[in-house]
Amino acid sequence: MELALQTSKIFGNWRVSVLTEQLIRLEYDANKQFENRLSQMVSNREFPLSRWYYQLADDVLTIQTAKAEIWLDLKQNTVSAKRPNDGQIWHLGDELHNLGGTLRTLDNVDGAVPLEDGIFSREGLAVLEDDTCLFNVDGTICARGTASRDLYLFLYGREFTRGIQDFYKLCGAVPLLPSYDLGNWWSRYWPYTQQEYIELMTRFSNENIPFSVAVLDMDWHLTKVPDGCDSWTGFSWNRELIPEPRKLLAFLHKQDLHVTLNLHPAGGIQFFEENYGAACRELGLNADEKCLIPFDFTSAEFRQAYFKCILQPLEADGVDFWWIDWQQGTDSKISNLDPLWLLNYYHFKVATQVANGEKKATAEEAMAVSKDALAKETCNIKEADLRKTRPLILSRYAGIGSHRFPVGFSGDTIASWASLAFQPYFTATAANVGYSWWSHDIGGHMKGSKDDELALRWLQFGVFSPINRLHSTCNRFAGKEPWNYRADIADIMREFLRLRAELLPYLYAMNYRSHLEGIPLVRPMYHAFPQAEDAYNCPNQYEFGTSLLVAPIISASDSICELASSEVWLPKAVYYDFFTGVRYIGEKKLEMFRPLNEIPVLAKAGSLIPLKTECVQSLVVDAECAETEYVTLRIYPEADGYAAIYADDGSANGLYSKTEFKLDWAKRQLTISKTDDASYLPRKRMYRLCFCSALVEAIKVSFNGQTVNLEASYEPELRASVVCLPAVALSQAITIDFVFVKLMQAEIVQAEVLKLIMRAQISSNLQEKIYSALEKCGFKHWPALPNESIPLKLRQAIEEVLMEDELS
Repeated sequence: MELALQTSKIFGNWRVSVLTEQLIRLEYDANKQFENRLSQMVSNREFPLSRWYYQLADDVLTIQTAKAEIWLDLKQNTVSAKRPNDGQIWHLGDELHNLGGTLRTLDNVDGAVPLEDGIFSREGLAVLEDDTCLFNVDGTICARGTASRDLYLFLYGREFTRGIQDFYKLCGAVPLLPSYDLGNWWSRYWPYTQQEYIELMTRFSNENIPFSVAVLDMDWHLTKVPDGCDSWTGFSWNRELIPEPRKLLAFLHKQDLHVTLNLHPAGGIQFFEENYGAACRELGLNADEKCLIPFDFTSAEFRQAYFKCILQPLEADGVDFWWIDWQQGTDSKISNLDPLWLLNYYHFKVATQVANGEKKATAEEAMAVSKDALAKETCNIKEADLRKTRPLILSRYAGIGSHRFPVGFSGDTIASWASLAFQPYFTATAANVGYSWWSHDIGGHMKGSKDDELALRWLQFGVFSPINRLHSTCNRFAGKEPWNYRADIADIMREFLRLRAELLPYLYAMNYRSHLEGIPLVRPMYHAFPQAEDAYNCPNQYEFGTSLLVAPIISASDSICELASSEVWLPKAVYYDFFTGVRYIGEKKLEMFRPLNEIPVLAKAGSLIPLKTECVQSLVVDAECAETEYVTLRIYPEADGYAAIYADDGSANGLYSKTEFKLDWAKRQLTISKTDDASYLPRKRMYRLCFCSALVEAIKVSFNGQTVNLEASYEPELRASVVCLPAVALSQAITIDFVFVKLMQAEIVQAEVLKLIMRAQISSNLQEKIYSALEKCGFKHWPALPNESIPLKLRQAIEEVLMEDELS
């Protein structure tokens, strides 16, 4: 065989491009006119030269790399390849057991639906055919010719992480999200008045229910429109409901809320819009004729008027980003060019230009565009008010490559247990096409019946999903405010919403990991454990970042035991329950039972999980509190661990600071790196260390040549030994040496068993009998008891938490 000296080589009517040893591009064109332009799907083909060989014999071309073998029959124009996972021969067109990708929408979905294909299969290969439109040199977009095929063979076997990383090299990296995106979103389709919305957000704040994004749905704009006009599309404030929009948005910003408005742009720009005249002037039209300006995103002139004259004044009012809710199909004036993709692409492009300072809406421009509307406002537009932060949109999935335009809106789902049951699998499997930032209508959008437990379980999934956006349809009984539910569930909802806010340091680190390393926050278990067959058979379970496994509860509780369960597969390792501290030894499947206030979330031994903490007023004076950041670090015992905290100024300049945490379990030592100085960082940081499920006593803290000796105290409610370190300048590294006494599993298991039995709706005599028997055997195994009177689920739940033998 002959060694190829370049990435691409032409053979007959085919061009072969070996991008990596496992990613091969095969192009066919009857006229040998091969395509070098980038496409909607593919944004880069400049890969380092891979070593590959070829041989042509009897019109059959053989292509070999270190990890792939492909055959092209140049006469028959057929393609075949060796399947990486079993060595069998695959022919183009043969059925594969594809592991799935994602879908455009879950509108009206009630349960599971088939997914589009992704880039992985059980056989170890998959094909992406790029038939999307092309970018010309001048940036315009055109349709492809019809006589060609453009195939990408992904031959990654079980190397899922490498496969998705190379996919991102081909189709573009995942953008870095702004931090506020990872908090809680309040979204409701409801005709709020300005005062009602202010009162609602004030109540959330007063009840310490943290939200970071305020979504204004349909009724922010005019919906009572002249006859013959489209009320679904609108770009002018509904001043009957919101008389002073700039004041409302200024209030929301003061509450640390970022604002997005819902757009249904298909109806075009109608004559009653406040900025219709400005759009007509931009397009050279006569506004007096009151003609509709049709929506056409293939037109550069329309796009210019749309962004400059219609959206820019609203951004000057304080809108931070846009929710683009396109539901009108895939046809445009250019063949095979989806209007949804155009909306996503240009919205994100313009937002990126603004964030990078390449294109900036000045106060004067906004005033000139919309002087009549803005004259009604009492406050002036200031340059500082305009959007300069990292780009973001909320929109629907428009095909492979859509991960470049986050965040994804999955559509109007039906509020049912079946819908909830599908979403963990749907969310994780989207990693197979790199679509890692799905935002669901948490709690379900419409239909369904009032079900407090369903709403709670959906919210718990939302807290451990990419984006936690509470949403509901325009129905007075469908709102997701916690106080709409029974008291115990409302309290749990509040706690989980607070937990999402606490998880921000962990989530933001995973945001950077996704952007820099190409590893999604949520991914199927087989991505991390590709050799384990069980990893392919736990659809309701997923990895949530580097440290956590999550298996949401997707069914109702048992009325006797007041528990619901989820099937969980644990890989070979030691795991700790995030909520209870119970220790599990892996390499097995088990059913995990949980009360209303818990779901199965497991942290691997050695995990370090940073959490946001409020100022500990009892430990510092007010002046120091203002310049000190507070972080809780959960430390899980028995193995080495690593974590990091990322910080930046929220802009798109690519600069960030990083603090690293390293746990050396054998040395009983935790080190915290110094952090490079930056204007956006606090002067000091105070750490609250929680040694989970462990009794830790003496603590020696070393920094800046000083040594401080502290004592940790075991807090039974937290199931952790807790110590607060002194506030230390971020420019100083910290070393913490600790004395580990023992694991607290005996105490934790005993407490959990007591709770399980106490909760069961059975006779108190039977409760006492069960507990006493378990106590006698040291809570290590199920005792000899007559089983007929003991609810099976109660026994199963108790057996789940009983103490495990040591890991061999």
